[in-house]
This record gives sequence, C-alpha cells and structure tokens, in this order.
Amino acid sequence: MRFRSNVPVLVAIVVAALLALAALGACSQQPAVEEVTVPSVITMDKAAAEAALATIGFTSQVTTETTTAPVGQVVNQTPAANTKAAKGTAIALIVSAGPPAPPQATVPDVVGLKSVDARKKIKEYGLTYFVEHQVSSKVAAGTVMSQAIPPGKSVPKGTQVKLEVSSGPATIEVPNVVGLSESAAKAKITSKGFKVKTASVHSSGTPKGLVMDQSPNAGEDHTKGSTVHITVSLGPKAGPTATVPQVVGTVEAAGAEELRMLGFIPIVQTRADPTAQSGEILDQSPEAGTVLPKGSNVTIIVATPGLYQ
Repeated sequence: MRFRSNVPVLVAIVVAALLALAALGACSQQPAVEEVTVPSVITMDKAAAEAALATIGFTSQVTTETTTAPVGQVVNQTPAANTKAAKGTAIALIVSAGPPAPPQATVPDVVGLKSVDARKKIKEYGLTYFVEHQVSSKVAAGTVMSQAIPPGKSVPKGTQVKLEVSSGPATIEVPNVVGLSESAAKAKITSKGFKVKTASVHSSGTPKGLVMDQSPNAGEDHTKGSTVHITVSLGPKAGPTATVPQVVGTVEAAGAEELRMLGFIPIVQTRADPTAQSGEILDQSPEAGTVLPKGSNVTIIVATPGLYQ
C-alpha cells in the first residue's frame, strides 16, 4: 500500500504559526492610545467649547437643535463630561439654534376705522395695540389716522401695533366775560378765536349793557371757530308810565287825589305861608309834564298858617 506524503501540509502549518507569532510581536511593540478625561462644555458657546476640546486633543462634531437656550450655546455632549476617551475622539456637541419661531399673525388694515372697531379687529388677529391721540382738523375725532406696522406684514402674535387716533380739531379754553360790557366781551371772545352771538333781555339784577350770562361756560374747552353765546342786560323792564299833572294852586286833598288817580304816590310836606290859603299846594316835585313810571313818588308842598319859615 502506498502512503501519501504529509510534508507539504506540515510545512504550511509551520509557516502560518510563524506568521502569527510575527504579527503578535509587531502588535505588542505598538504604543497604547492615550485616554484623557472629557471636560464639561455644556453652557459654553460653540466656539469656546470647540477650543476647549481641541486643547486636550479632541475634535468636535456639531449638530443644532431648537431649544430655549441662547443661540450658539452647547446644551448637550457625548461622551458625557468626566468620562475617559482616547485623544482624537470626536465629541458630539448639540448646540442651541434658539427657540422655535413663534406663531405668526398678519397685521390687518385698520386706518379709517373708529378706534373701538380697530382695537377689536387687532385683538381678533392675536395682536395688541397702543393708542396715541393727535389733533386733526381733517379726520373726525375717534378715527384711526395711521398705524405703525403696515397692513399685510407678518409679525409674531402678541406684537403691539401703535395706532394714531384723531382727537379732532384743537380746542381752546372759553374766557370768562360775565360782568363785562358787550363790546369788551366781544373783543375778548374773538381774540381767542371764537365767534360771538348776542341776545339781550331785561334784568333788574344786572346793569344795562353788561353781560349777565354766557354759553359755553368759562373754562370749558371748545373748538376754535365755534360760537360763544352771550346775554346782555337791557336793565329793568319798564312798567306803565304817566305824566305828572299840575297840582300847584290846588288844595292838598284835590291835588293828592289827582296824583293817586294817575298812579303816583303823593308825598306831603308842609311850609308856613300866611299869604296862602291853608292846605293850598305851593310847589311840587317833579314838575308838571314829567313822564314817570306809575308808582313813582311826587312830592307836594302844602301851606300852613303862620309866619314864614
């Protein structure tokens, strides 16, 4: 029986073993990789964190996420701080991209609307408002004249929109003219930019020609060019009148009666006059022919016997 030679197989085994030993020796001669402690870079900004890692031999691998932290701040790292890692290891950093964008709203057009309607509309869009009043002779009071943010612009919800609302024409304080003469009152009122309208009435309490009332009242604010009404006294209202009769030469009883019949009040004074008939009216005041309101006093001088006084 013929046996096959195993020499080639043995040679192959020996060669493989030698190669393995050589590889093992080579590996044992390579220096071990140095490991260092990973520092904490959380809360640092991105540039500072990368510089700190590079100083001790690490590289950085950065990704960003939306967070509530400030933009650019490191919010997480892998490996964690205080663990060991080989120099050259890439440290994964998560850097804040800032908070997510807030919900947006489109600014509505409110120019020309009444202030109350404009404010309501702005609130419906999720916005707030601030109102500033401005004098205007062209835009009706209470109407929106302008808005700080143009209509159609997209802004974060809750943004404040400044509204400029008309307060109407400029107003002026009405001066006090009660007690002044009509001419002085008119001059004072017109000098302030107002117009004047006059009415006249009889008054027993205010002298003739003086202002006894005004509207609007003094101190009120009114639009320039508006009218101030004044009431001027005509003095006491005249009653019925009568002409004083001639009673000199008549006797007291007859003269006094005549005066009473005409509506006058006789006032009797006496004077001694031996040349005159006793009771004769010697004089009167006012004189005959004077027109007086009924109820006026008329003085008569009546003679009495005796020596002249």
